[in-house]
Amino acid sequence: MKIALYAGTYVKDKDGAVRSIYQLVASFRKNGHEVMVWSSDVSGQDNHGSLKVNRLPSVPIPLYPDYKLGFFNAVTKRQLDAYAPDIVHISTPDIVGRRFLLYAKKRSFRRHRFIIPIFLLTSVITGWDLLLDRYGST
Repeated sequence: MKIALYAGTYVKDKDGAVRSIYQLVASFRKNGHEVMVWSSDVSGQDNHGSLKVNRLPSVPIPLYPDYKLGFFNAVTKRQLDAYAPDIVHISTPDIVGRRFLLYAKKRSFRRHRFIIPIFLLTSVITGWDLLLDRYGST
């Protein structure tokens, strides 16, 4: 299957969430799936080998300049259309992630009385329960 994966950041070893996404992509590829990644935060120093990683236009987030706020634009849509994914995987529930969600919903189509979907997956890696315990909110 062809998997389009959106990650807010795709810089190897930046944090635990990104390490998990790297492992997920490696697992998809190991199992014979084709993966293409889109992210607003990509390091030119990371070697992605044969994996295609598309950098989205972005600006640094105020107060957190190590992280970037990305933008889904016409180029992103054309890249997705050309790739024609079977699955859209969203790992960051931000405004760009929402645009990937809307893309997947719009690209599901009806053919000969059958709905041909683009499947949508998402992953949440933050340990919210640990954060609540840490800050005394439980």
